[in-house]
Amino acid sequence: MSSSYMRLYFSGERTKVSGKGVVGYRISAQTAMEIPQLQMPMIRPLKRSTQSQQVLVTGGSGFLGMYCILQLLDLGYRVRCTVRSLTREPEVRRTLEQMGASSIGASLSFIEADLSADPGWDDAAAGSSYVLHVASPFSVGQKDGNIDTIGIARSGTLRGLRAAHEAKVKRLVITSSFVTMSYAREMDTAEFTEADWSDLSIPTLTAYVRSKTLAEKDAWDFVRRKGGPELTAVNPTVILGPVMCPDYSPSISLIQRMLDGNLPLAPKLSYGIVDVRDVADLHIRAMTDPAANGERFVAIAGETMSIYEIARVLRSRLGAHGAKAPRFEMPNWAMRLLALVSPAASAIAGMSALRGQSCLRPPMTSKTAATYDSSLSSRKLDTTRRFCDLQAASGQSRTSLSLP
Repeated sequence: MSSSYMRLYFSGERTKVSGKGVVGYRISAQTAMEIPQLQMPMIRPLKRSTQSQQVLVTGGSGFLGMYCILQLLDLGYRVRCTVRSLTREPEVRRTLEQMGASSIGASLSFIEADLSADPGWDDAAAGSSYVLHVASPFSVGQKDGNIDTIGIARSGTLRGLRAAHEAKVKRLVITSSFVTMSYAREMDTAEFTEADWSDLSIPTLTAYVRSKTLAEKDAWDFVRRKGGPELTAVNPTVILGPVMCPDYSPSISLIQRMLDGNLPLAPKLSYGIVDVRDVADLHIRAMTDPAANGERFVAIAGETMSIYEIARVLRSRLGAHGAKAPRFEMPNWAMRLLALVSPAASAIAGMSALRGQSCLRPPMTSKTAATYDSSLSSRKLDTTRRFCDLQAASGQSRTSLSLP
């Protein structure tokens, strides 16, 4: 894989896109080639669709959904995208063109379907060979107040599966989360794999963890009972990458807060990170590769990375644009107090549910960060990950950073 293919989120020119001030970062091929990269194995290219097969992408107007659609169109698939309102169609088409899609035309169609209601789902799946069920009513930073959201996550997943079953879809790939396995046991020295499931009897589990775990379990149970369609789950960690649409994740919001100076101190939290383009790539490999049927795949790029380490990269790679990123870490006790009064800190507290806990409980820190074994996706699907070998600001260590 050439250096020019390695695009950075934490470097390049600051570019506002969309009409809502969403900030994306682009980097030139020349700049990319100047950055050292880790040795990367050659991977098997994704196969083009030779029969112009149709793929249904639910939640296609979102951050990950957009990248799935972009790659599918590039591979020659026809794509049908569900949206809650057809008024989103012009915006989605415009954004895909900004992302590099050309001559979309009739290759992309839209249908109105909501996770919380039955209308539209059968029509959406009709004629589709595959389904990428990316849609979710629940984001990782969302508060737990509305318990109905868990029900919508579960019923929405089943609506997609029922429609796929009736349409005789070959395979459905569900976008799950690594939180479905990260509460399987205590995390002091544990490594979590695709064989693990979070223990739902733990009373401190957040609604996000419960919704993702229950929805994925419902999907596997449905396939066992109905005998189809084939099912594969993709379980990503924190997804980062170039932002080209207003529907971006709380993890991107965290980066935005750091750049805007709304996070003066870095909480002592660490996350697993993965590139949105790699997650989209993994979805398509999981969709087409026979070896992926019945499997779960953790999507993570290397070791966990602390918020403070991310802030150092922002400052070193973005110059003046990254100058407001935090320069010091915040004690855990201060973060717990700040989360009670600050919306920004509260959102980050919600993000610490990436391990299944709020910052008001012991957070995931660099010393207790869970580790995840993603070797299954590499072995079975011939995947790779975007890396860059960044010299740490202190000059004493080297940090492997997933390159969104």
